[in-house]
Amino acid sequence: MRRFQFRLERLLALRAYKEREWQAKLAEKTGHCIRLARRIRDVDAETDRSFRQRFTVDEAFDFGLLQSWELYLNRLARERLKLEAELEERKREREDVQHKFLEVSREKKVLEKLKERKQAEYYTEQKLEEFNLLNETNSGQIIRKRIRET
Repeated sequence: MRRFQFRLERLLALRAYKEREWQAKLAEKTGHCIRLARRIRDVDAETDRSFRQRFTVDEAFDFGLLQSWELYLNRLARERLKLEAELEERKREREDVQHKFLEVSREKKVLEKLKERKQAEYYTEQKLEEFNLLNETNSGQIIRKRIRET
């Protein structure tokens, strides 16, 4: 029995390559989002730490220290807002890349399903041909045997 040859194998390989490319792009965008989310958590933790530290200090009331602490907290708040805006932008980019990845993946899966179906059809036909060939051979042997016996 001959091996199955899919005529669109090169196209399938090309689509698999495109799928891997888009998967890498999606992983890159996801990594950016994770790093930004981690940075936002770090800013929140620093804000909490600074806030707790401010109220645990038993020093004389110092307006200069209070003013610099307020400026520091304001800077952290602005940084958090900037990071959140950047994260939202990156999430939108990630969604666009994810949609493209799903589209490319779907195209590849369609071709894979076609290959599987064609392969199943091919092997079914091959088995049927082999059965018919064996049947003809066996029938021929029976007829030749009957002819010799008469």
